[in-house]
Amino acid sequence: MTRADKYPDQATAAMDRLQEEARQTDDARDEATFREERLVGEIDAAYEAGDHAKVEGLQALHQQAEVDIVNTTSDFEAVMDQIGDAQRFWYEEDDDDDDDDNDDD
Repeated sequence: MTRADKYPDQATAAMDRLQEEARQTDDARDEATFREERLVGEIDAAYEAGDHAKVEGLQALHQQAEVDIVNTTSDFEAVMDQIGDAQRFWYEEDDDDDDDDNDDD
């Protein structure tokens, strides 16, 4: 990671990249959630119509949508963790000099 106080342009570019990745993973999670909710409605309609073959096919798609929700949520959380780590790193004090002073205690 790049320190913001030493290399502000590089740090800003890295943060911009992470924020874009967070936006993309959040959008993917929203799409998977929407798809899962839509499939529930389609499954219900097919079940009420007595189309059991269609229900089975839709259930397979529904299971995949649930997996996609879990995966995209995990991806989003990982990116958010990276953003948090980057922000903490950006503003950490340079403790190298302080560590030398504390050795005399």
